[in-house]
Amino acid sequence: MQRFPLVVIATCVFAWGPAASAATQASAYTGERATFDQIDGNSAGRISFEEYRNFGVGVFHGLDANHDGIVDAKEHASATTDVDIVAFNAALRSWFDTADKNKDGYLDWDEWSAAPVGPARSAAGEAK
Repeated sequence: MQRFPLVVIATCVFAWGPAASAATQASAYTGERATFDQIDGNSAGRISFEEYRNFGVGVFHGLDANHDGIVDAKEHASATTDVDIVAFNAALRSWFDTADKNKDGYLDWDEWSAAPVGPARSAAGEAK
């Protein structure tokens, strides 16, 4: 099975957009902070990989209309090839590890806001 490159995954996640409200998109800062706060489920001021993964997997399952564990072109217009949950999880892990500059296993606000847009951030309609 072919897998989406990270950019295509981010595009797919963006289109689902559970966190994307008109108010969230009104300002890039507000949007970034709103997404950060939504993913930071325990309000610790930092995001663990588990929190980021849970958010991302929720997005994946939202795209996977027939619940077969694969997002394909029938389920998402921008899909050019199939992506399975394993590939999606690997993309989430890779992005998180890259964004975690101090390698403490968490993303604080500074790391989050400085990182390039990844799968979960695209869900909120952010662009950098």
